[in-house]
Amino acid sequence: MLHETGCEGEPEQFYLASAPEPLPQSNAPPEPPLVTGDTVLDALLSNENVQIQPTETGLRLQCPFDPKKPFALAPAFVLCRTEGNTAVLEWEKGRSRCGCVSEKRNFR
Repeated sequence: MLHETGCEGEPEQFYLASAPEPLPQSNAPPEPPLVTGDTVLDALLSNENVQIQPTETGLRLQCPFDPKKPFALAPAFVLCRTEGNTAVLEWEKGRSRCGCVSEKRNFR
């Protein structure tokens, strides 16, 4: 059964619980997804290759980049830079890092 779930080899340690331990429950509402407020950029977030992270000044969008292949942030390529094999777009509140003003100035 362990092999079917992806476990390689035999476990070295294990224990027997007398009863299953309950998972911690949180009453906090789920965090809303991060969005830029820009229609084009927010549409790109539906691509599983695009990752979004909060920064001190806004948001960082990134995806894998290969100069010989299409990449997920291509519709916003003029706002991107590359870091190795990663395309990066820094989005600040109301403007991209390049200084371009966005359509909407509020983050949700």
